[in-house]
Amino acid sequence: MPILVYAQTEIYDKWDELTGKYISQSFKENIEFNSVDYAQLKNDTTFSGIIELLMDFDISQLQSKNQKLAFWINVYNIAAIKVVSDDNIPKSIKDAGSLFKPVWKNDAINVGGIVYSLGEIEHKVLRPMNEPLIHFGIVCASLSCPDLRNEAYRPQSVIEQLTANTKSFLLNTSKGLKSDQSRKVVELSAIFKWFEDDFAIGIPQFIFENSGIDVKGYKIKYLDYNWDLNNLEIK
Repeated sequence: MPILVYAQTEIYDKWDELTGKYISQSFKENIEFNSVDYAQLKNDTTFSGIIELLMDFDISQLQSKNQKLAFWINVYNIAAIKVVSDDNIPKSIKDAGSLFKPVWKNDAINVGGIVYSLGEIEHKVLRPMNEPLIHFGIVCASLSCPDLRNEAYRPQSVIEQLTANTKSFLLNTSKGLKSDQSRKVVELSAIFKWFEDDFAIGIPQFIFENSGIDVKGYKIKYLDYNWDLNNLEIK
């Protein structure tokens, strides 16, 4: 088996272990979401082990689109958690940045000897792959984000995983989609406003294909985006 496959599998297996331990279903501020126990996760040696593995990973060996999608979506999510952990778990990931340099532009993670920001991973690596489902896989550590899966994305199943994530998000009326059939109005996550151009088939068609919800002809409004951290609250 090629070294690349071993390296990917080791990273994904370790990420499976962590997400299985530190992600749980939660509810706060009227939003249903998967919470992350950052306080425990940041001190887990498995997490630091993943960071070390990524530093030595040879990204030039990623060949198929699905290999790249799975790898970089996982990396984005790991990097977002690292950013939050490195900033001592702020109220919002935005607090890890500043007015002059937003958090999305800060150095976030070293992959194969190259340091990437969250913005670079999203806009220069993932979005050019022309797969709109990525927007429901990458999680910027906020309540209104799509839920962080309690498993790693894998090349052989990444599209199915992203499709499931997308459907789950759209069916979540607290942050994904809320429709009023009588008034023909639909309120959507602001993700659809920010990345409208990425949904080439049109937003109503995308929603229908990924949830079965028909909002064609509806007036579109957007839900407020809650940037508070998707953390597990300690009672």
